[in-house]
Amino acid sequence: MGALKKRWRVMANEVGGEYIRTGIFRKPKIKIIYKNQEIIINPYSKETKIKHEYTILKSQIYSRYGFKFEITVKKALQKFLERVGSIASNKLVPITTGCVEFDDQFKVKTNNPSITNIILSNDEIRKMMYMINKLKVTIEKGKKKIDKHSDFLIMEIPGYVTNSLQLKDIIDLYKLFIDELINNQAIEENNLVKKRL
Repeated sequence: MGALKKRWRVMANEVGGEYIRTGIFRKPKIKIIYKNQEIIINPYSKETKIKHEYTILKSQIYSRYGFKFEITVKKALQKFLERVGSIASNKLVPITTGCVEFDDQFKVKTNNPSITNIILSNDEIRKMMYMINKLKVTIEKGKKKIDKHSDFLIMEIPGYVTNSLQLKDIIDLYKLFIDELINNQAIEENNLVKKRL
């Protein structure tokens, strides 16, 4: 943990963020302010039969009209089920963007296909998603009881990121999503939330 904290302290400076001190047994955090959004970046792990490690970017947002989406990398089984027409939907509607390369690589679900397609038509967003590849981006309600009425923009990357250039690319992609969400009036811009995420 000590080595990870030391590396993240250096990365905070290199990506223009603020290193947040945490307890001895807690993982490090980096804070970045962008367009009045407080972005918290931290390593995260969960254990099932094996330990899964992620790097999470998260900011509390005000989502207009309850706008939601979920973008994930498709797995081989999902691609097969789509081809045979056996994919089931849930609360969010599965959509395609019309870009064959993107639709073959990513699964998109949303409650507003129009806005989501506009956001994903951004060439720079698609280019960076291809480059980063393994990621998940969602707008969802908070999972903790205190956050259950709040919306969050969350980006999840497998593994603990320890390379500053890689982290900068991930942050730049996150900022592009914020830009598009604001430009398309899907979230409020004046939304600096001062709370612990």
